[in-house]
Amino acid sequence: MGYKRGGLDTVRFEGILDSVQASYLDLFALRDIAAAEVNIDPKQIPIFGHCYDYAIPNGVPAGYGLWQSGPWLQPSLNFAGYDYNEGLNIVQTTIDTFKQKLLELANDTVVPPGKTTNNFILIDTTTTLTRDDTLPNGWANELHPYTEGFTLLAAKFLAALQTHYPGRI
Repeated sequence: MGYKRGGLDTVRFEGILDSVQASYLDLFALRDIAAAEVNIDPKQIPIFGHCYDYAIPNGVPAGYGLWQSGPWLQPSLNFAGYDYNEGLNIVQTTIDTFKQKLLELANDTVVPPGKTTNNFILIDTTTTLTRDDTLPNGWANELHPYTEGFTLLAAKFLAALQTHYPGRI
């Protein structure tokens, strides 16, 4: 058994999320530059994003045989001395904190200097999947849902696109 440090290192994680948020701002700037080069108003080009869902750190890798990769979550949590339920809580806190950073971008709370909008639409994908890996709307492995789960996630994207582009999709 490894060591226990009290869960998620929030200071370190906040720094990582600040970097992720800065990368989104770079993406928005790149969109704006590309749009200007073809004389399109960047306001006509939204960027859609999502905030993942609450994965389960159960040690199940993706794929089979030579195509297998992972597991990704459980080994680190085990090394640090966390049990499955503590791991579930750490994953949920991580996703919720990530979602809050994306909401700041979607709500234009954080925008680059001189801008008033990021034109970023966040699709809330949390609580779409069940954390029961025996159900078809649950997780097939640590990072991927079963087919029904993918369908449920795709439906959220479809709904957001249909709302933004009424009558076109």
